[in-house]
Amino acid sequence: MREDHWLVDFGIGRNFGLGSNAMWRLGVRVADLRSKLNINGTTTASSGVVNAQQKSRFVGAGPRLGVQGNTPLGGQWSFDWLAGAAVLFGQRTDTFNATDTAAGGIPITGNTADSGTIFNADAEAGLSYWINPNLKITASYRYDEYFKALRTFSAGVTVGTTGPILTSSNIDRSYSGPMLRLTSKF
Repeated sequence: MREDHWLVDFGIGRNFGLGSNAMWRLGVRVADLRSKLNINGTTTASSGVVNAQQKSRFVGAGPRLGVQGNTPLGGQWSFDWLAGAAVLFGQRTDTFNATDTAAGGIPITGNTADSGTIFNADAEAGLSYWINPNLKITASYRYDEYFKALRTFSAGVTVGTTGPILTSSNIDRSYSGPMLRLTSKF
């Protein structure tokens, strides 16, 4: 399985009195989430070979509200943090293609597309070093959660049908990991 995602935030902020450098931020988030799954294997019922590929994608944009700040630790060091939530309006697509040689090589396909509204929450915390008053480098850990963002197919067999029946459902996606960021103020 391979997953890719990117996001871009545009926003404005206003300082408030929590710590020395905290700010409310209001803006827009644009996100693109992609998942690709390749399956190659044998069936348990026979000696047939199954080859399948599934691709799922969400592209959307919407308003984001967040809070961020930094707490000085002494010298040029600070502890940086942020948290936010967004509502993204966009398009979800999912395609599924498979063949099973035990079933005579009959292709099994499925496609879905819909407009969706998903919720996104994110948080980040890290240690920053101020290179000068307008430039800092931050090593942090980031977590992003997208609720019901991607679609996936599952196959089932119903009595009296000639083949599998595909059903599609929405699934959550979580992305997290270390991050290195360079920030400039002007």
